[in-house]
Amino acid sequence: SRTDLGLASALISLVRHAATAIERREQGIADERQRIMRDLHDDLGSKLLAMAHTGNDDTQRMARSALQDVRDILQALEAGPSRLSALLELCRWELQSRSEAHGFQPIFDAPELVDDLELSAREATNIIRIVREGITNAVRHAGASRISIRLWVSGSTLGMELRNDGAAERMDPAKWASGRGRRTIRARAGDLGGHADWRVDAKTGETLLSLSLCIGH
Repeated sequence: SRTDLGLASALISLVRHAATAIERREQGIADERQRIMRDLHDDLGSKLLAMAHTGNDDTQRMARSALQDVRDILQALEAGPSRLSALLELCRWELQSRSEAHGFQPIFDAPELVDDLELSAREATNIIRIVREGITNAVRHAGASRISIRLWVSGSTLGMELRNDGAAERMDPAKWASGRGRRTIRARAGDLGGHADWRVDAKTGETLLSLSLCIGH
């Protein structure tokens, strides 16, 4: 009927207006993301790069670390979905490259994947940053000569263990000072609906960081 035709036309017009509004909103978000990336790269990045070359040893070290953080943020903003297999290889590379720089023995154990899950940029960034922070803590605070990483997948849960043999960390983790590194790991694990726990392995004397993370959502 003419009434039905009028109603259908009104609904079509409404949907078109809604679609246009969504497109404009998404374009605005993309434009703002690009602006933030330019500011980080051009302003903050250039200043940190200058500090990394002109400051004293402590300043240079902090500037290089902050510059890596900026690069990670830019990569996360640009990145799309990735595969779990690619993330595992990135974790392997992170451990190997850090071992070459700091002289510890690396041990990496990851599963043969049955289901190569798709990960969002947020998931991948959080996981690799957890790995990086765990290695940094073992090197900086424990003086570890051996660091091992073991990962496994059960459904949509990624399990992870980071072990180190550093003597400096063999006291009860409950007595450790609450540093930025541990807070960062806990926050990133929580962002993935998981948790992080530290303990000393009674059999080996190694410090053990255990994580359970929700992925692939």
